Amino acid sequence: MKITHHYKSIISALAALALFYSAAPRAGILDGGEIQFHGLVTDEAQKWTWQVGSPDQTWAVDTADARTESGQLVFDLRGKGSLPFLEGHLYEVAERGGPGFTPFITFSSNGQPFSVTAGGSTTAQHFRASVPVRNPENGHVAGQLSFTLDQGMAVSAGHQEDGAVLPAGMSLVNGQSVSGVQAGTLPQWLKSRLPSLLMLNRGFGNGMSTADNGQVISQSVLADG
Repeated sequence: MKITHHYKSIISALAALALFYSAAPRAGILDGGEIQFHGLVTDEAQKWTWQVGSPDQTWAVDTADARTESGQLVFDLRGKGSLPFLEGHLYEVAERGGPGFTPFITFSSNGQPFSVTAGGSTTAQHFRASVPVRNPENGHVAGQLSFTLDQGMAVSAGHQEDGAVLPAGMSLVNGQSVSGVQAGTLPQWLKSRLPSLLMLNRGFGNGMSTADNGQVISQSVLADG
């Protein structure tokens, strides 16, 4: 997982969150019936702080609940709910936009890009993908895990000196980082988490608000500098 950054005179806070949830994932059974998620973050601009999934988030499975297809055990995890896969926010409120302000996130599994099966690409607000699941004891592929991922990026602006560049409240961001953004289709759990991340920006205030305004703005507004 690699994150690179691509700062108009605004005071703003920015947050990003990728939400992973299961929709009939499939994977070979591993020791103890546990699938582990790992990740590394490369933050070249050092403007953001990131967290890769909480280590205490696990989905227990029972072989008695699985069915067999083509010699593999298939588990239906739709009842397991969702979990945060990656979340981040600016260390502190930025006084202006431009290069380095918005992140570009890429996902991979063992160095290989996700195999996207729906949604077009991993920048889409909503996409479905699959990755191979390996047995940690021998490194052999034990099966595959299919999943759906929703992601969103939000911004809130404070007092703007040279005219209103951004609307008041919390807006979603559409562009190179997250594409095809539609406020009405973003899962409520994810939309409710974004305000909490915005408030983690040091210096949040000065007219900023986490109230959802239902609007989507272009990422280019933040990156034009």
